[in-house]
Amino acid sequence: MNYLNLKKWRTLESKIIFVLLIITFWNITATAQFEEVEFFNRVNSIYYTLEQTDLNNFTSWLTSNVFINSTEGFFTEDVFPLEFIWMSTSRMFFSRRPFPVLDDTSKNGVVERLQLSMRRELKALLLDWQRFYSGRLLSNMPPDYSLEIHADTVILKYTTVEDTETVNNILYFGQNGICIKTTLSYSGRNERIDTYPIFKYTGEKWLCIGWKVQVFEGNEVSTGYLVEVKSQRVEKYWLPQVFIMNLQTKNDKESIYIREYYFRNILINRNIEVMN
Repeated sequence: MNYLNLKKWRTLESKIIFVLLIITFWNITATAQFEEVEFFNRVNSIYYTLEQTDLNNFTSWLTSNVFINSTEGFFTEDVFPLEFIWMSTSRMFFSRRPFPVLDDTSKNGVVERLQLSMRRELKALLLDWQRFYSGRLLSNMPPDYSLEIHADTVILKYTTVEDTETVNNILYFGQNGICIKTTLSYSGRNERIDTYPIFKYTGEKWLCIGWKVQVFEGNEVSTGYLVEVKSQRVEKYWLPQVFIMNLQTKNDKESIYIREYYFRNILINRNIEVMN
């Protein structure tokens, strides 16, 4: 290597080192400027959650497009097969509502099976609704968590236990506190659930209007669905009016299954006593 080329190389090398020093300094500065307490306070305050209002409870009758279509001609009036109860402690309950007894016993069996199926489906959906809408995102966070800062993304990691099973939780936020994605993985299962919540600003708080879910078995998506939540004002509270779910599975990639769940006859702050 002649003198000119050596000089050029050393000049380039000096520039590379200078750029790396700037990047390193920027990362250190960005991390040093991150205020953890301020970040958690922001996350706990910017979202609309029922738990942080003075609402004690609400109840609603429930039906679905599948129930309505499957029982067409069964009844002479609208039938709502389930009642949903939400309590301010973020407890949720379902009860099966009575329906007119049909002369055809086989039709009675159809209605009962639809009730159970609808309850199972809604119970799963309302767990996500509770996490992003009725309760607080960080309500289950234990004291032994870890935080990582990557550019503008804050990654929160912690573990919880559900029915003796260890659950690994990873939550991804922008530094503004908006949740971008959550990941759940379970010990003993080759499964991961990625959820992407969607929020809309109401002028006061960020209100959850839906979420996208991908369920992985290994590295392959086995199921994916998109949930849209339409809410309405009942007095001063935002409460669900319709859930719309579009579901697709790897075994039937050509079909998208649409489920719509309707909340009707919503009543708030009733005199409810829960019997254990």
